[in-house]
Amino acid sequence: MRWFVERVVLTILGVLVICTIALASGAEVDKKWTYDAGIGFEGQAAIENDTVRLEVECGNGGGPSIALSSEIKLSLGEMPIIIFKIDGKNHDVAFQCFADGKKCGSFGFPSREVITALQRGNQLEIIDVGSFSLKGSNAALSGLSYCLDPA
Repeated sequence: MRWFVERVVLTILGVLVICTIALASGAEVDKKWTYDAGIGFEGQAAIENDTVRLEVECGNGGGPSIALSSEIKLSLGEMPIIIFKIDGKNHDVAFQCFADGKKCGSFGFPSREVITALQRGNQLEIIDVGSFSLKGSNAALSGLSYCLDPA
């Protein structure tokens, strides 16, 4: 019986160590893509990490729009070209940021290549901003079919 108790205790300790390492490494836990049909023209797909929220929706011009927002200043400048690194490939996206630096929106429509990479990719790193999992992004972004796949 003592052997069994020792094995159970060691197993629990092992699980705790693995969870601690994952949290300490900054692993995204429960950060999932969401879709809210009640926002914008056709809804909004979004994900956030500890500091930044990434939103994709159909903009006023009928095409996709990407926004970044944060409670802290993003320090990206007024009209930055932001690099979206998706599965190791860089995509340049033009943005315009508000004066307080806490919200930036895509300037013009992001390329179809960027949107497709967001839908099909595994990992997104926005240089100087943060990283996001793309798991579940295709399902969330598919709600924006009007501006992503215009007829």
